Amino acid sequence: MMLDLRDRQALLDSMEAVLDYLPAKERKPFEDVYLAEREEAPVSIDRLLELSLQAGAETWPARQAFKQFVASVGQELEWDLVTKHVSRPVAFFLLQRKTDDGGLDQVLQQEGIEYALYPEHRQEIELVRQEAHRLLYQDHKEMLGPVIHEMHSELDGIRQFLKRQKEEALARTGKEQEEALDALQQVEARLFLLGEWLPIEVIRDELPTA
Repeated sequence: MMLDLRDRQALLDSMEAVLDYLPAKERKPFEDVYLAEREEAPVSIDRLLELSLQAGAETWPARQAFKQFVASVGQELEWDLVTKHVSRPVAFFLLQRKTDDGGLDQVLQQEGIEYALYPEHRQEIELVRQEAHRLLYQDHKEMLGPVIHEMHSELDGIRQFLKRQKEEALARTGKEQEEALDALQQVEARLFLLGEWLPIEVIRDELPTA
């Protein structure tokens, strides 16, 4: 999937979505971007992309650790918070479709769910889920410390690999260089804007060969 990296609102949204994973004292450079937007003195699109990727990279380890948590022991906690705070029709819809061993993702990924769930109800679930995740992360971030540390090591390896790939791309010329740099930027966007888990071997397979 190709991401539109010139979409200001998408970049702002991606940045806002990850700020809760940063300590309060580290949020100011990113919060200043929103202030500039409100005061109609926005940063350039290139600077906005740079800051969005930076925010995504700095929070990637915590987000990966939290994803693991929600996929395992936090699954029922997520389910309870979401079904408690969505509207009654939406809660009823979800409860009807829950299986004994499944959570919210299992319900939302059921075949045909896009035809059974109104778009406004899907949006409601996602908004409530974001708040549930914020609360769950704040309550469990100390417990997640060892996994976050492990994810920092994973991220270091990925960033070193991307740095080497960028150096190789810059050594090319013309269209080959442009294609290689564009592919690297898309990988960075998937990692840091979308928060995907992309092992080095997967990244290598997705980059153009010389």
